[in-house]
Amino acid sequence: MCSLVYAQDIPVSTLQLTGLFSLPSDPSRITRAAFGGGVLWFVVSNGGWSELLSMDVGGGGQNRFAVQPSKRRVPLPVQAICASPDGRLAVIREESLAEIYARSGALLESIPLHEAGSGCLFDKDLRVWSKAGVNVVSGGQAGSHIEFPELPKFREVDLLALSDSSVSFVEANEGVLYEFDGQHGTWPRHEMNAPEFQTIRTLPPMENGAVPLFISPVANGGDFYALSNGVDRKTGAIVLRFDSQGTLRARYRCPLPTSVVPGTVTNPKGYLSPVSMVVTDSALLLISWSQKAVAAYGIK
Repeated sequence: MCSLVYAQDIPVSTLQLTGLFSLPSDPSRITRAAFGGGVLWFVVSNGGWSELLSMDVGGGGQNRFAVQPSKRRVPLPVQAICASPDGRLAVIREESLAEIYARSGALLESIPLHEAGSGCLFDKDLRVWSKAGVNVVSGGQAGSHIEFPELPKFREVDLLALSDSSVSFVEANEGVLYEFDGQHGTWPRHEMNAPEFQTIRTLPPMENGAVPLFISPVANGGDFYALSNGVDRKTGAIVLRFDSQGTLRARYRCPLPTSVVPGTVTNPKGYLSPVSMVVTDSALLLISWSQKAVAAYGIK
């Protein structure tokens, strides 16, 4: 467990902006993002249709292709995406279906799901999160199932690949990391803490929901990173780095570029408005879905 004193003792390091690029500006918006095998993937959607867009981390080498339309028109036909270390992409569709694509756009595999999925991990196997737990739907362990522990009524859950052989997830409303113990079939809890969590934790409880402490957690190199909730445009976004036990290791400030898009009444300088991120071995990418823009920061 990360103590409050330890969390407060970690200073904030300011990262340098190293790049900024935009996606094609047709009438659509980013709805999903993933990274794997050196390939940056996006889902861009408009109404009931979605397209996949792949590129390198600097925005070059773009390849764009359509996802087959759903049988019925829904706002977000793609529920989740996750990329593998060899650059393939798994798409979890609204109609209880998983599809695996090559970067070229070729559909490699189509897998019916027993339960509608809302999240996934893709390493040696493809693991899909559903209300019933984690199901391995492709790979050497296909057919295996892991039950979840009891979770709070209002939960905000993201799967994490912190090692090649285990499954972990974080619950953002309570700030807890769960790591599956395959030997005992249990989910040990690791409570997370950071100075940025204190204000939200002192808010009065909500009747019909909760305020997440962070958003867009992503794993890289055995650690995971999360975007602290509540971005101050003028001072920048705060990204928190935790180890595989949920202990805070670093705090990063990412100054936000301006003039990303034309100014508005609420954002006159056109600051980047990040809602998700990707972390590579050398860069941290903040992504604005509505602005279809990506800002890169150097990270060690």
